[in-house]
Parts: sequence; C-alpha cells; structure tokens
Amino acid sequence: MDTSSATTALPGCLRHYQRTAIDLIIDELTRTGRAHISLPTGSGKSRVLVGIASHHLDRITDPGPGTVLVVSPRTTITRQLADAMVGTGHLVTTLPTPARLDGAAGPVVVGTIPSLRRWVRRNAVAPTLILVDEAHHATAAGCRALLDEHRDAARVGVTATPYRHDGNRLDGVLGRCVFVRDPDSPDLAGVLAPVSWHPVTLPVDLGKVPVSRNSEHGTDYASSALGAVLTTPEAIAATVAGTSQRIRGRSTVVFAANVEHGRALAAAYLVAGHRVGEIYGTTPTEERDRLIAGLTAPADDPARVDVLISVGALTEGFDCPPVDALVIARPTRSELLYTQMTGRGLRACPGKSDCLILDVTGADGSTAPTATGQVFAPTVLRSPVRPVATGDDDLDRDDTDESGSTWWSPSRRQVRQIVGTDRRAPTWSWAPGPDGTFIVPLADGQVGVLVPDGESGLWSPILVTDGGVVTLDGPLPVRYAVDRFTGMADRHLTRADGRWRSDPPTDSQLSALHRWDPTIADRATSEGWSKGHVGDVIGALVVQRKINAPIVDMSIGDPMSPELIAAASTPLYHRYHTSADLGTPSQVRKEASGVDW
Repeated sequence: MDTSSATTALPGCLRHYQRTAIDLIIDELTRTGRAHISLPTGSGKSRVLVGIASHHLDRITDPGPGTVLVVSPRTTITRQLADAMVGTGHLVTTLPTPARLDGAAGPVVVGTIPSLRRWVRRNAVAPTLILVDEAHHATAAGCRALLDEHRDAARVGVTATPYRHDGNRLDGVLGRCVFVRDPDSPDLAGVLAPVSWHPVTLPVDLGKVPVSRNSEHGTDYASSALGAVLTTPEAIAATVAGTSQRIRGRSTVVFAANVEHGRALAAAYLVAGHRVGEIYGTTPTEERDRLIAGLTAPADDPARVDVLISVGALTEGFDCPPVDALVIARPTRSELLYTQMTGRGLRACPGKSDCLILDVTGADGSTAPTATGQVFAPTVLRSPVRPVATGDDDLDRDDTDESGSTWWSPSRRQVRQIVGTDRRAPTWSWAPGPDGTFIVPLADGQVGVLVPDGESGLWSPILVTDGGVVTLDGPLPVRYAVDRFTGMADRHLTRADGRWRSDPPTDSQLSALHRWDPTIADRATSEGWSKGHVGDVIGALVVQRKINAPIVDMSIGDPMSPELIAAASTPLYHRYHTSADLGTPSQVRKEASGVDW
C-alpha cells in the first residue's frame, strides 16, 4: 500500500472549461449529491476529479482515512490517478490488487473496485465522496455494489463515453450529466491534436462475420471469428500495405482483433522495416513500461519502438501524448470501443502536428450504420451536432459557419445532422433557429426544438405545439435529447438527404414566409432559396414566436398537473391516441411525453 503527499494544493492551472465543469458538479452535488460529466480522452478529466476532491476536503476540518475514494477500473489507471490526486495537497494512498489491508491511509484512497471494497470493510471506513473514473463502468455490478454500500456518500463520475449500448444510462447510478464536451468543441482547441482520418479497405466481407453482445461494448464482431478473417495472408498484407508508408516516422499504436491477429501484424510490420513491440493482457508491467517508453525514444535509440501492437490492454488508461498515429486494424460495431481506441492519439503535446487515424474496414459494401468502424469517425471525432457535408474522410477541415451570418442566412453548413443513441434510426436534418437552437418539423405542423443550456454543453428537448411549449426533459447530452423525439417525426420531412429540399419553394410557402417576416421573404425570393431552406426558416420563425409562450415542463413537477393534461389535448398528441378520448391519466402521461414513464 503506497502513500504519498504534497504540500501544496492544486495550482491555478485549470482551463476555463474545467473550472466550469467543476462549478456545475459542485452545484449539482449541493442539490442531489450525484453528478457526472463527459470529456474527451486527453482533455484533463483527472484534473476535474482533483478539483472536486480538493473542494470537498478543504471544507473538512480533519478528514479521516478514506474520506474520498477514487475508483479505478484498472491497476494501470490507478497509478495515474494516484499521481494526479497528490495535487489535492492531502495524503494519497494507493491500494494494490489484491489489496494489502495494513498500514495507515490518507484522506484520499485510490484503487480498483475489489481493493476498495475489501479495504473499506476491513477498516470500517465511511467515505463522504466517491469519485468514479471511466464512469461508463459504473453500471457494472461491482461498482454498483460499492456505491450501494455507501449511499450517503456524494458521487461523481467522469467518462469520455457516456452513451452505453446496454440501455443502462449513467444517470441511474451517478445522477444527472451536467457538462459535456466533444473532441471538436472550440474550447478544446489546442488541448487536443487535430485529426486526419483515412479508411483502409481490406478484401474481406465483414457482413459474414458473426456478432456477439456483451454488457460493456454492446453488439460487436465475435473476436475469434473477426480475428480469423483478418489474419489471412491477404488481409495482413493489405493492412500493412495500406498503412506502412503513412505511419513511417510516426509513433504508432495498432489495435488488433485478438492476440493471434496482433502477432501476425507484428511480423508483417517488422518485415516492412518498422521496429515493433507488442503489449497484451499478460505482458508484465516492467515490459509494458519499457515498450511504451520506446514510443517516445529518439529515432537513433536502440530502444525505439515505431509500432506498438495491442488488443485491449491499451484501450483505457494508456497515456502517451506523443502517439501521433493509430491503426484501427480491428473493425468494430461498438462506438464505445471505437471511442476508446481513437482517444489514445488525441492528446496534444509539443512537436505533435496531428494524429493520423487509419481505419481498417471491409469490402462488403455495407452501408448499415454500424457495419464498420469507418462510420463512427464523424460521431466520435466531431460533435454529434455536425454540418451536413460530404467527404468525411478528411476530418481536419474547418466547418465553422461564416462569421456575421444570421441564423436564417442561406449556407450549406446550416442544416445539421444530429445522431441519437440508436444508430439504426435514420439521421434527422435539424435546421438552426434563433438563439442557438436547432429545429426539426414534426407531425401535424408542430416543431421539435433543441435548446442549448449555457456553458454546460447540454440541450433541452422541447415541443412547440398549438398550446404552447412543452419541455420533454431537461438538459441532456444532445444524443439523449434527440432520443426524446423518437417516433414523433415524419421521415419525409426530417431526412437530411430528402430530394424535396432542393426543389424551388411553393407559392404557399413564400406566402406563409411573407406573413411571418416580409424582409426575409424578399431575401428568399431574390436569392433563390430552396424549398428545404424556406421550410427550415418558417419552422424557426414559429419557434421564435412561440418560445415565449406558456411552458409546460414535463421534466419536473407533478406529472398529473392540469397543465400537462391540457397539453395532451393539442393536435400533436392526438396523433398518439387511437380515438379522441385522452384515456386514463397514466396513458396521458406516457403518450403526451412520447417516452415510457
């Protein structure tokens, strides 16, 4: 059991977004005692945890052993977290696995879940704050058990992957998500490395590879079957041929499907002239550290490693900022796994111009949303609120709107595709509205709206109806917010690639636009706006007019309120009833919200 300390508290070196995240977490802890946030790999999640721990401990006169527990999913991450927690200025104790339960402990104790549970029980410790790193594991049985054993303790989680595939949302365990940033968020400029992404096609048919499901990654290719397909001489040769020259001179990590696939790739890269290392789950810690250090060694150093190959050992807790190339040599259906792999190269550091991501895909021609790793690149490496554009194989271009344009100005970058958590669902086309909102047409002439929530990066989903504005939930990560509208939209209206959008506007559209705002209508006529763009602007004007109407907030308060019952009688909600009768109160609550209560 290692114990270390520091004499000074965390220095004032937090970035603005980190301070904002800490402030929002503290506010939520004051109200509910639970909160979690989402930050990309490399953006300083551990600094946020240190800030929360420092704030908590500084308000306790004499914090005892284990006042703050820091949960780590792996021993490699445990060491990193313990080093970071020294910044609290308090004694930090690191529990090994299996834990040695003897010796004094500091106010901050860092360890894996089994080690923490054993140590807490042995020493009858009552923590008052539990911090969960890699919080997407918080819904697993072990972490739930630890949290259940200390229900009175405040709890905070941080993760780069808040969207789970098993249906277990983190807010059920860690409370509300209060802060989100995506890799391309403006306030992360300079914090994360620019990304250049390219596909590498193999002569394999991934459509014939069987799939399996697990609680962490959801549905993905069966590793043994995927490895067999990728380890053929033809596939290995195509992988190395498509990547070898592009990664030469870079510090590269290659993710393989299984150990056999990794070893075959290692032999092929070695023949191609690269200095190769391999790290798997059984690799000793000393050997692992030596190989990782080799990635940062000078080119003339005998210990230099050009290409480091792994399967799952480096997907979490691997912190080596000089890595500037990633070969995703194992296609995946799991967005969570893909996010973990690509995150290994996002950290910026001196001398690093970008991160090259080479995404190996199959030649089956499938266009299913989760058929290959390739389709995840826009979602993982950009905000889910992304411009409609082509050529997603080049992710380092600037997609910002022209400065000075108003929300209704015509621009190819105006319409956004916003992806929900169900990637099998069609992608909707959302148009920009006033005050940073995004809108989508719904059934019966109603409008769905996403409203930004200040600096939190969250969005509130609301419905604009004849009766006013109904808040469905609120504020959420954008993909959960989009989910609130599932089943409510006319696909013909919401498809981003609908052919009707490029047609000329109808006379009735132009007349309606003129009634709403003659100035904008004149611009639409003189500049030749399309039918889709005119429709978007009319919808936004409806939102702008009604946004100040009486609001029925279904995310808080009494779900049986008269206001809610009244809202359920609007034309939008009649769509979800088989007759004009509103039915029982429980039916009203369920159907008026569009979600299962």
